[in-house]
Amino acid sequence: MAYGGAGPVGGSGSASTIKQVKLERESELRIEVGNDAPLRLRLLNGTAEIFGTELPPEIWLNFPPRLKFAVFTWFGATIEMDGATETDYTADETPMVSYVNVHAILDGRRSRAKASPPDDSDASQGPRVIVVGPTDSGKSTLSRMLLSWAAKQGWKPTFVDLDIGQGSITIPGCIAATPIEMPIDPVEGIPLEMPLVYFYGHATPSNNVELYKVLVKELSGMIERQFTGNTESRASGMVINTMGWIEGVGYDEKLCSMLKDVLKSEPKVDVVKLQRSGGVVSRNAKVRQKARSYRIREYFYGLSNDLSPHSNIANFSDLFVYRVGGGPQAPRSALPIGAEPAADPTRVVPVNINRDLLHLVLAVSFAKEPDEIISSNVAGFIFVTDIDIQRKKITYLAPSSGELPSNVQTAFICDDVAGKCLKLKEGVEGSFCSSVLVLRFARPAPVMSPSHSCSSCTWGMKNSTVSSHGGVGRRFDFAPLCHCGEKAIMRTARTAKNRGRKFWGCPKFKGGSEEVVGCNFFYGAVKM
Repeated sequence: MAYGGAGPVGGSGSASTIKQVKLERESELRIEVGNDAPLRLRLLNGTAEIFGTELPPEIWLNFPPRLKFAVFTWFGATIEMDGATETDYTADETPMVSYVNVHAILDGRRSRAKASPPDDSDASQGPRVIVVGPTDSGKSTLSRMLLSWAAKQGWKPTFVDLDIGQGSITIPGCIAATPIEMPIDPVEGIPLEMPLVYFYGHATPSNNVELYKVLVKELSGMIERQFTGNTESRASGMVINTMGWIEGVGYDEKLCSMLKDVLKSEPKVDVVKLQRSGGVVSRNAKVRQKARSYRIREYFYGLSNDLSPHSNIANFSDLFVYRVGGGPQAPRSALPIGAEPAADPTRVVPVNINRDLLHLVLAVSFAKEPDEIISSNVAGFIFVTDIDIQRKKITYLAPSSGELPSNVQTAFICDDVAGKCLKLKEGVEGSFCSSVLVLRFARPAPVMSPSHSCSSCTWGMKNSTVSSHGGVGRRFDFAPLCHCGEKAIMRTARTAKNRGRKFWGCPKFKGGSEEVVGCNFFYGAVKM
């Protein structure tokens, strides 16, 4: 959590606007932090929680500008606030009782799954909850509550975020999954220790339905493989947050009735209709677009502008750029008479590097060949700040110092994800292209030091730490899977050429037993 000190927000010389609010049992305080200054809040007495995470008593918490949240209490509490809010009010009619009842049912099913024999794939499978509904109906908030309550009970559920328009785990335009081992921090949000991220590049599935389906299938397959070797995660189940897209290929406004009709032949599927919280605020397209811009800026500069991205330079000759979802499948001459050429939504097309790529956000993926781009997950994101055509060099901002991981690909975010004008830094505005682009390095580059990592690395990464500039940086580090399917471990090279350097290797390699022999997996040496 973002803990604050004991003094007022503005220091000893500034006026402090402290306000106390007494909450009755089963009521909540709904708050929208102002646009210009943070808000401090603490629990004076009683018990209270924010989206399922309990507040520590007598400790100030710092909430950044524009954040919207609600403090709920089951038995009564007194809350103290220091700072200005856009709005704050108390509500005594909430759907929390129905929400916690759902949690209780899920907890019972997790216990039964844990007690079942591991070889019984059906009985040992914990509940899989899919939260569906229209835009701005509180799906993300309900998902956080169910996850935090489960983690509080000792479970480790997997959170799957399919909402590409909002991005709860990483920046918008991605689908992602991560295990939840602790109640979710009400300020920092979803923990970023072990996320698995796939890049889509649009704010709605309707822009490229086929690509969205392919990525969801890839993510699903990876999670299933994780569950196969982890009985604890399998019993804990998952919570899936979906898009608010319920028309066309999605479902219309009669969502609950349609789902019951579609799933009536599935005996193990229950459709539960829950009341929408009165604290949910409807947002227009402009407000959602602005929220996406803030989300992307937060990736590079932090929630409270406390991170320090690093500037790096690469040669054009080191890069190959591709577009995903462009170009016709076949020329008109090769088609039957009267047929029109149709664009292939999953085709990978080469793109020349030029000034059109300036001020674009790129996603770094683990693909090593162009045909692996769509099926590969994402390591992190960079922002193009300059393209020198004469010198054939590209300058970009990255969450950490050093070069990008070796043998990686990179993809751009399109304009409907973050808007035409993303202000990453004072005087620097970012525009976005209209389709997904991908970039591949022509030669290997050293992998980052494993001290900390960026906010969308593969399953097994670490969180952020202090950088050399006094701010906080995030790196592209990860713990990849070796050819045996095991999570690789960090080793130290002893050869004359790479002595002292770190690399990822198979955990079973040269284990001292003839019966336990690992593979020859090796992933790049790390500069110390």
